[in-house]
Amino acid sequence: MSTLKHIEIKNYINGEWGGQADTYEPLYNPSTGEQIGNVPMSSGEEAEKAIAAAAEAYKVWRFQSIARRVEFVHKMRGCMVRDTEKPAYSIALDQAKHIAEARGEVKGNILLMGNLHIANLEYNS
Repeated sequence: MSTLKHIEIKNYINGEWGGQADTYEPLYNPSTGEQIGNVPMSSGEEAEKAIAAAAEAYKVWRFQSIARRVEFVHKMRGCMVRDTEKPAYSIALDQAKHIAEARGEVKGNILLMGNLHIANLEYNS
């Protein structure tokens, strides 16, 4: 299992990781009550920046073919297959799940993403 001990949540806006927030709220393991990380309390300005970036990205994304969109899903799936333990450990820690249950959740998402890829192949054949 991973040795991740502290989770630092960051904003990802327009291809860049967000800077420091003014304040953070603690993130707790719901099973033990132990603080396991921090979550930024983003400002309204930061939220507006994220919304504007998403709206701008959508102008291009909306014209992408289904095949191109599924290509992105397939890449995400590849990352999850390669690094299954990382998201599984994060889920187990954050949601107080047994690691086996968290691994099953990750594997279920991998299967779902694989089905989207297969559906796209069938759609385009």
